[in-house]
Amino acid sequence: MRASYTIEAALILPAALFLILISIRTGISMYTEVKEAACHYEQVQQFDAVGEIKQIKRWKKLLEE
Repeated sequence: MRASYTIEAALILPAALFLILISIRTGISMYTEVKEAACHYEQVQQFDAVGEIKQIKRWKKLLEE
């Protein structure tokens, strides 16, 4: 009877470890994706659209003269 538990553990344990490792790997990749997206969002937030439009209008005005 003890041998059947050993064989079951030998089959189930690698599968369980594989699932745990895949879950950890997926979590880490999702974390890095969110981290990169947050950095991009900060760059977009810092963009001054009004200032850019004013600068473009100034350049157009200078070029027309």
